[in-house]
Amino acid sequence: MDPVLTGALWVGAPLVLALLVARHRWKLGLALLAMVLAIGFALQHDAVVLRSGIFGANWAPIWVLLAWVEFVHLARWAGGFPIRGPLGPLAFLGGAFLGEIGAVLLLAPRAPTAGLKARVALTASAGALMSPIGSPVTLLLVEPGTFGWLPLALAALSWPSGWAQDDPNAPALPLTSTGLNRNAGVLLAVIVGLIWGPSDLWVLAFGCLGLMLLNLRSRGKPKTPWGAEVWICALAVLCLLSVSSGAFWEVKEGIALAMNHFPDWAASALVGAAALLSIAGTEEGAVLVAHSIQDTGFSTLDPHVWRLVGAGIAVGGITPLLMAKAFRAGFWIWILQLGLVLLWANAIH
Repeated sequence: MDPVLTGALWVGAPLVLALLVARHRWKLGLALLAMVLAIGFALQHDAVVLRSGIFGANWAPIWVLLAWVEFVHLARWAGGFPIRGPLGPLAFLGGAFLGEIGAVLLLAPRAPTAGLKARVALTASAGALMSPIGSPVTLLLVEPGTFGWLPLALAALSWPSGWAQDDPNAPALPLTSTGLNRNAGVLLAVIVGLIWGPSDLWVLAFGCLGLMLLNLRSRGKPKTPWGAEVWICALAVLCLLSVSSGAFWEVKEGIALAMNHFPDWAASALVGAAALLSIAGTEEGAVLVAHSIQDTGFSTLDPHVWRLVGAGIAVGGITPLLMAKAFRAGFWIWILQLGLVLLWANAIH
């Protein structure tokens, strides 16, 4: 076997391990172990130059994703939007403004039944695709308007009825003396900054700072999701090693060959593969892998490919359902959404 291909396979194998255990309670330790193994295999097979492969790589997308995770966590901690009202609009707009996870954690406790909790989670995921901060897919992989009518159709399938119930454990709304929601202004400024601002990282960083300064006195010190952020860093190192070893270049060439030689089923296969990657490796992990493949080498794929990959990752992101503790209640609606994405993929291909 070609020694270059052998090295790529050895370096890529720990990444697969880290993705497969992404939802395990020991995922952090296993991801760090996978990172050490990948570095060892890279050195043994002389597949990667660590100085350029890791330290000289483009870390900007990883910092943006880490800032987004922190921002969504802080927005949820701060109570970033009024949560009394009809569940449907609140879930859809909450997914766009707070991110799907933040919206679900704020709204799911206010839904009276498991079925409504599931619908809130799936509607928030659909709304997240309309915003640059709603989902990792629209943050790093594709533009928010890329999916056209798909987010609205996904929301229509899962739209919850009824009103948000009062939750005594929810944080009080951060209102000023004039009755305005202070945090809503920060969230709106961040979205405007991400659309027209010069740097996503700085916009998210200032958004985090603004939420903390506005709410430290009333909320106390927030807990940073260190476990999720360290896991993302470990996965990022694995992705950078796979880029440097040529593993992702092989994947990218394989996608190009499939799109050219099997056009009739390539769209469905690509959406299905991306959904499986997201189910197993979480939406954040799947986006990191897809973005790394997107930036690999000098060859480029049709932007249409990344629209299909992004849709598959988004619909395969079951974390909101799991966070709402309503996966069983929402399973068949989620299957309908997956079917809709497959129909959409074939219609636009």
